[in-house]
Amino acid sequence: MKENPSISVTILLAYLILAIGGKEVKCVGREDNASGVPLNQKVNKTILVDGGDVYDCIDLNLQPALSHPLIKDHKIQATFPLSISTKSPSMDVIPQAQLALIECPTGTIPILRNNRRVHMPVETIDKVITNEEHEVAGVEYFDVLYGTRAKINIYNPMVKNNSKDLSASWIQINKIIKAGVADGIGAGSLVYPSYSGDNLARFHVAWVDGLKTCPDHDCGAFVQVSSSVGLGGRLKPVSVYKGPQYMIYVPIFKDPMTRHWWVAYGPQNIHIGYWPREIFHFMKDECNYALWGGYIQGPTVSSDSPQMGSGHFASEGLGKAAFVRNIEILNKENKYVIPDDRKFGYVATNLSKYTAMGYVDGYSHFGVHTYYGGPGGFVNRKSLMDVNCIIVNLIGAGAVERTVTGVLQGYEDSEFVVMEADTEPIKISPSPCCSLIITSPSPNSLMMHGNNNRKIMLVCIIMHTMEIIHLLNNANPIQIIIDAIINWY
Repeated sequence: MKENPSISVTILLAYLILAIGGKEVKCVGREDNASGVPLNQKVNKTILVDGGDVYDCIDLNLQPALSHPLIKDHKIQATFPLSISTKSPSMDVIPQAQLALIECPTGTIPILRNNRRVHMPVETIDKVITNEEHEVAGVEYFDVLYGTRAKINIYNPMVKNNSKDLSASWIQINKIIKAGVADGIGAGSLVYPSYSGDNLARFHVAWVDGLKTCPDHDCGAFVQVSSSVGLGGRLKPVSVYKGPQYMIYVPIFKDPMTRHWWVAYGPQNIHIGYWPREIFHFMKDECNYALWGGYIQGPTVSSDSPQMGSGHFASEGLGKAAFVRNIEILNKENKYVIPDDRKFGYVATNLSKYTAMGYVDGYSHFGVHTYYGGPGGFVNRKSLMDVNCIIVNLIGAGAVERTVTGVLQGYEDSEFVVMEADTEPIKISPSPCCSLIITSPSPNSLMMHGNNNRKIMLVCIIMHTMEIIHLLNNANPIQIIIDAIINWY
């Protein structure tokens, strides 16, 4: 009897499924490999985290940094520097934004395989940040230092999906010789769509080599030792304008014994890894400059700038403008101290788009801190981040006004304005900024020969939709709708 090939294949597949315990098997092709891990390198484990990010756990001794020509024979520093305290200086009522902690096996590290980058041009994926246009707002320090630590407020500033710009909430230390001749390292939050494939706030570290900046494992400069922190991971939750605030705690410092430059993360004081001293030209021993705040960088920064921080100016203060607080520097005695106010000041390179305010107060709960940020190229537009009212743009809106009033009953934090439309599709109101805009074309498309019944029907549909959203989420439906609009944008 001739054997049926299909039966043999079915039995073989069934055996394989049983042998691996029913787990999904996936072959990674060359076009699917966006992690920077060589395809012939053994992946110990693959982990999918909330939000869709995929991390490959690779051998600690096979990470990209160890192929760098300057550190090919580098021996990984297995012990953490104990002579420097990196513990968070104070307890906070403002909670921490969280990274998804990854459970790679001991002896391996997680490297992000961001499949959203698969279909981007290779030159976009592999390119480092070069000397493009940039703007800065925050506070800076000019003197010798050996590290810094601070708490960084995390927002999700608007950066257009189709741009190659980035918006950073950041701390950085440098050894500057002259313009364009410098070493540096930094850490914080980046919104960088052309790099990550989305416009979400993500945690990154970076090495600065002259006019070139290399995030995370790019350029093979950063030696990671943590098996639980995934660089490039999404930070959440993020702060909301006039709403809940979130931050991260980050120390960067030099180990006085090995002279490597370390970075740690969070109140748990997780030592992520370090930049070996061998890769630096100038800051093998010390730095002479520090920056805390935000920066914008990219090819369209001057013509179509993204937002920085919360998208609002520094003068708005706590809960509205982004901040970096509890700023301290590491001195020669390996002690964290308050910066000398004679060598400390604010910087804002384009006051029409971004501003900064600095406060040297070592005794308040916020310590030395700065507020910074601004709307950038959104400066002349109505910001969708300010969610306080609803504009209904209709002709003959008397009945609509009464209906919308009913919809909004019980939402005391909301205001609305009913406006009539002439020839313009939207009129900007001088009242608080808009949360939901219903323009004339929407209801008018349901009109026929001047009959307003269908317009009222549309508003009823909107009313019932918002009631359903409220029942499902127990929250203001207007806020939820505008959050969706912001995330979509």
